[in-house]
Amino acid sequence: MSTNSLGNYDCVIIGGGPAGLLCAVYLARFKRNVILFDREASRAALIPLSHNYPGAVNGISGKDILGALRKQVAYYQVKIINEVVIKLEKNNKFKISSEKSNCEADYVVLATGSTDVQPTVSHVKKLIDKGLLRHCLVCDGFEVINQEIAVIGNGEHALNEAKFLLSYTNKITVFLPASALTLSLKQKFAEANIKVNINNINDVINENNKIIILLDNQKKLSFDAAYAALGARANASLAQQLQVVCGENNCITTDHHQRTSIEGLYAAGDVVEGLNQIVTAYAQAAIAATDIHHCLLHREGKK
Repeated sequence: MSTNSLGNYDCVIIGGGPAGLLCAVYLARFKRNVILFDREASRAALIPLSHNYPGAVNGISGKDILGALRKQVAYYQVKIINEVVIKLEKNNKFKISSEKSNCEADYVVLATGSTDVQPTVSHVKKLIDKGLLRHCLVCDGFEVINQEIAVIGNGEHALNEAKFLLSYTNKITVFLPASALTLSLKQKFAEANIKVNINNINDVINENNKIIILLDNQKKLSFDAAYAALGARANASLAQQLQVVCGENNCITTDHHQRTSIEGLYAAGDVVEGLNQIVTAYAQAAIAATDIHHCLLHREGKK
């Protein structure tokens, strides 16, 4: 298949979530030649309403956040290529290849995010859109104060999520497969005074804006919201092509400049080890872009 050569850039950003888009804004304002690849699958787009986003007193949706950032990127005339990058190579420069295009760059920022592990139930997307199935306790624990909450998990991670929620409500039931409830874990749940249900879940549905969990013993249990505590995996396949050092759950290890173990390769956002928050992604994007600009100034003999 023939590919379209897009040319050579100071920096290529891979990922069109909050980190990637803000990184593009910073680099454009540094008057750098930058291009962004976006497969249009940002985790942020799933946020129905965020109430801990700076200045958004009444909340803001993930789609509105991304829309505003895309307008800002367009204002600085940064080109966005809506294609999936499938190959990342490095010789003297980085070579970035999608199915249709390729380009080269002195620097690359990986802002490829992470993917939540979802419960195997029907209509997951609709439950997320309604704010009934949630994934981030830090983002919206405040919104479930004194509510009936289900936590769907498969081990120690579910216990930790439930214990975090105790700051907001003690009306918590954790759903685990029977095989995951070891004697040690059972004791920890008892010590934390958290209920555990080991009946298999047949489905999770929305009924009058309540989460209804349908169990294999024919019982129907009602909750105000449910949290998926099944973990997330960083989208680090491109980093792995270059054998970048990664930590737990494939998250990329970076230094305080957002540099990875490969010279010239940076990472920002949920693909990086640390707190998965939009404000954190913004900070990492700003740090990475500024360091890249300083490195380019040094190369150009202007510093």
